[in-house]
This record gives sequence, structure tokens and C-alpha cells, in this order.
Amino acid sequence: MPEQIQQIKAGYEFAGGALEFGAAVLDGTAYPEAKVKIPLAVINRHGLVAGATGTGKTKTLQLMAEQLSQGGVPVFLADIKGDLSGMASPGVTNDKVTARAADIGEEWVGTAYPTEFYALGGLGKGSRSAPRCPRSGRRCWQRCWGSTRPRSRAWVWCSTTPTPRGCGSMTSKTCGRSSNT
Repeated sequence: MPEQIQQIKAGYEFAGGALEFGAAVLDGTAYPEAKVKIPLAVINRHGLVAGATGTGKTKTLQLMAEQLSQGGVPVFLADIKGDLSGMASPGVTNDKVTARAADIGEEWVGTAYPTEFYALGGLGKGSRSAPRCPRSGRRCWQRCWGSTRPRSRAWVWCSTTPTPRGCGSMTSKTCGRSSNT
């Protein structure tokens, strides 16, 4: 095993659960014994998946969501283009997928994951997601979800966006607190 791969393997050895992203690759050769992973203990922190078109950003997010779902962790993904909606159905295998999985020492199995789709403002297919307490909504949202003021502004946009059928069902009663404080 090359020195670089040994260093990578040592860098990803830690106790406890982890999300696996594949294996280290050097000069086009995959080394399945050098798994690339992130400890579950740090998944509650901010992260960034960035790269050029076609480099695997969406697949990386999908892999993370699938593994968290398998572990019983609820996942919310904002997927404007619908790239991740396929998680609701088991994938179909092909030679390329099977070969890549074998290269990194994995067995690929198409799996469907529990999925619920939301429709922002109640428009389109999916569960309606806009709350309906427009005047006191921001404070209610902050109390219910422990949100900060900037995050609650996004809620206000949702709640004030006009829809043909009105908004969703969040009220100060849903919060369990008075909205006047």
C-alpha cells in the first residue's frame, strides 16, 4: 500500500459511528481498505459540499441522507431541481455502478428511502408547508424551532407569499405559547 494511502487510512480511523463516502483513490486505483468517512459526532455542525458541475455534489448529499436515514435520523433536504427525489424509489443497477462499487469494496443494492415531499406555499404536488400566523408568526416560529431572527425571516416570506388555497396550519396554538410575548 502506498505511503499516501496509509496516511489517508490512518487519518480516517476513529471510534464510533461514521458516514462512509467511499475509498481513497490514487492514480486511478481505488484502495478499499482506506475508507473515507466522517464521524457521526460532527454531523451536527455546518458543512459545505462544493465543486464544479459533474463532480458529485448531489451524489454526496444523497449518500449522506441515505446513511442518516438508515440510522434512523430524519433528514430535510431542500431540493429545488428535484435531483434527489429519486431516493423515494429503489435505484436500478447497471455495469458502471456495479463495477464502481466493486472497486471500492462495496456491494451496491438499490434501496428506496422514506420520503415526504413539501410544496412551498401550498403550490404544486406535496404537503403544504407555509404556516399561517402572519402577524405573530416569526416569534412563534422562533419559539417552536429555536430559530434565529434571520432564519425566521425566511418563514415570514413563506407565510406572506400569496397562494390560491391559503397557507398551512401553524398557529400560536400549535406553538403552545402566546404569540403576544
